[in-house]
Parts: sequence; C-alpha cells; structure tokens
Amino acid sequence: IVFAGSLALSAFEKLHLLDVDVDHLFDVNASETQPLTFRPIGDIGPFVEGAADTLESGVPGTNGLDTVVARMDAQLNRNAVSFVLLLGGVDKRQLRGASAASFGSNEALGKARARWTAELLKRRLPKLDPIEVLSLSTSSSYFGPGTSADLMRADRKVRVVVAGVDRP
Repeated sequence: IVFAGSLALSAFEKLHLLDVDVDHLFDVNASETQPLTFRPIGDIGPFVEGAADTLESGVPGTNGLDTVVARMDAQLNRNAVSFVLLLGGVDKRQLRGASAASFGSNEALGKARARWTAELLKRRLPKLDPIEVLSLSTSSSYFGPGTSADLMRADRKVRVVVAGVDRP
C-alpha cells in the first residue's frame, strides 16, 4: 500500500518531513514468509546550494554516487527490488534569486534533486528501468540559530533507499 500525503518521522532528535506525491498505483508483492524490507543504500551529495542538478565539486568519488551505484547494482542482482525511494534533502535557508524563481520552495527543490538523481541512476544502471522510483522531498534535519554551514551542507543530499523482498 502506498500512502500519499505528509508523514512526520522523528529519530535521534532530527525531524524529517516527507511529502509524498504518487501519480499512479503500482504493485508491491510481499508476504508473511517474505516481508518487504527497506535498505538504506547511501547518500548522494552534497548539492550546490539552491541547485537541483549540480553536486559540489571536490575529489572525484566523494559525492557518494559511485558507492550508491555499486550498492544498488548489488541489490538488483541479489534481491527482488520492488521500488526505490529517493529522499531529496534541502537545508533550512530560504531560496533566493534564480532558485526561488525556478523552484518556488525548498520542497520543490528537494523533489527536483530526487528526480535528477533518479535520471542519473537510471543512466548508470539500465537494470533499474523497470523498477518504480519514487522521488520525495525531506525537510532539513538541522535547524535553529546555531546551525553551522557544515550541517546545512550535510542536508543538501539525496538519500537512496531500496524496498524489496530478500531472495533465499
């Protein structure tokens, strides 16, 4: 069952708000003997502030993309993957200038980051094409007046989670 709406999850003093938009239904097959499991694969980012399609530059391989692709490939080979969740993160800053004009809100920016990541992963992993990929937006994990630039940078990522049934 897929639920469309807003969910609030609280863990380890971090508040995550998810806005889920589902434009069509899809089937998830699971049973008592083969339950659906959710496996965090990794994070891709950080993204440039206010950008949906640009990762911060740095040492190649430090943005998590290669690690996520390798782990996704292993999951696709090893388990029956039902769907993939991409959680597009944003920092607490309000959008300004061109970003505000393009996206209108941090929520829309987070979804755009998740959608861009979905396209990138599908190009790198053709086996992912027949699998449903849900692009979601999350709120910032860190907020308050003492939030450092490093913590805000850590929020500008896309978390990749695979849902599926483990094969025996």
